[in-house]
Amino acid sequence: MAVCPDAVRLSDGAAGLQMSLKGNVTHATYLGSAMHYTVQCDVGELFVIDGRIDTSITAGSAVGIGFSAQGLALVSGQ
Repeated sequence: MAVCPDAVRLSDGAAGLQMSLKGNVTHATYLGSAMHYTVQCDVGELFVIDGRIDTSITAGSAVGIGFSAQGLALVSGQ
């Protein structure tokens, strides 16, 4: 599966969203119009772009990981 970095949704638990996976933020970087996160989870490392700069999540935080309906694609392993 291929996932666009901006199709990943993170929650620190306060939002009450239904999340598919759990992970830990290993890096959080503010880049003006978005936050860039690296998140370690059971399926590996995810790179996440989040436009919600007013509710940033700090490195070391446990997060829930969900996915938007768009920005996901199944790809062949061949």
